[in-house]
Amino acid sequence: MLLVVAWLATGVYTVGSEELAVVKRFGRVADPAVPSGIHWRMPWPIESHEKFQTTTVYKMGVGMITRDYLRGIPSPEELSLWLTGDTNILSVKLMIQYTVVDLPNYLYRMESSQFLMARIAEAALTETLGAMAVDDALTIERPRIAEEVRSRTQDRLDELRLGIAVNTVNLLSVDPPSQVIDVFRDVQNAAADRERIMNEANGYANSVIPRARGEATWVTERAESDRNARVAQARGDASKFLALLTEYEKIPDATRRRLYLETMEEVLPKVKRYVVDLEKGDRFDLRILDLESGE
Repeated sequence: MLLVVAWLATGVYTVGSEELAVVKRFGRVADPAVPSGIHWRMPWPIESHEKFQTTTVYKMGVGMITRDYLRGIPSPEELSLWLTGDTNILSVKLMIQYTVVDLPNYLYRMESSQFLMARIAEAALTETLGAMAVDDALTIERPRIAEEVRSRTQDRLDELRLGIAVNTVNLLSVDPPSQVIDVFRDVQNAAADRERIMNEANGYANSVIPRARGEATWVTERAESDRNARVAQARGDASKFLALLTEYEKIPDATRRRLYLETMEEVLPKVKRYVVDLEKGDRFDLRILDLESGE
């Protein structure tokens, strides 16, 4: 009797606050999610249980050895080399954070769920980089790499029903291989300089072209105004000349005399005049006229 009681007592077990337990009966799952607390099951070999921390966020590295990375130890570079769509090689490292959401499937559906998940994530990264050019992967497509890997990995895990939920995928690094990283950086710097110079040139053009167009418009309008003024003046002079010609044909002598007098009225005010009173005995040296005229 005491042996039976002792044997039944071996069925008592405790599940922690952050744990779930799975109870198996003759190797098959009898209770897939035993919550925290003190529980009893049929003693071994009829039933057995296995506990697992389902609230813990687990980490898995891609392109490196996770254990070494968490310890600060560099992983071999060949683990992080991937081929892009234009047949270039990049060194890419990811850190995947995941939780277990279906404990029986995670524990018993596949022999090694973690190993299989690592291969699935590597395949997802291969597919993602295989659809990108090396320049895009290094620049504009960097944010999309992590999201693509997370989405592809989760879809495949759901298909296999492994009971894993991928929370986040962090892109740790996307770099050229160490042997050619200096050359890649020179190319990137040259591309950045090209973009900067083009932006500066566009900015200068955007500031100069409107000003030049404004000046061209001002010059054109001024030329149009001058042309209109000259044409109007020429037409006025022509009309005046025709009017004089008509008068001249009618009375030539009077018209000639009037033109002479009008010309003198216009010219004489500009000429220096000297008044000499010979009756008073004033003398005037006519050579002074030559000196003033510069002749």
